[in-house]
Amino acid sequence: MNANRNDDTAADGLNSAHTERFYTITLRDNHALFEINLGNFDFYETPKMLSLIEASLESLKHPRTVIDLKKVAIIDSAGIGSLIAIKNILERNGSELVLLNESEHIMRILEITKMKGFFTVFRSPDEVRGYLDGKK
Repeated sequence: MNANRNDDTAADGLNSAHTERFYTITLRDNHALFEINLGNFDFYETPKMLSLIEASLESLKHPRTVIDLKKVAIIDSAGIGSLIAIKNILERNGSELVLLNESEHIMRILEITKMKGFFTVFRSPDEVRGYLDGKK
């Protein structure tokens, strides 16, 4: 999500936004929002994106990071591995990873790989907003 959308995942104000080819970061008072701009979160695209995200994550000082997978149509083991790496970086820095996934296909992959329980996953922006509001 970016600053131009009306269905932001939090009620608090926009602090800043930054766009890369692979993702858009929107910083808010109580979380950072990463919108993945890839249709294929896979072996080919993931390594390039992950190195950029890792650099951004190391400098974030937000208690929670939301990754919006709305634009992702395909995810493979490299994409899931990247999400695990991102979660590990965030936890090392005392932050929490929250996934926003509206895709039934991606949800099925998370279930098959037993990753649905590993990640905090919500199906709609309203669910994410409710979760974040409860964490204030």
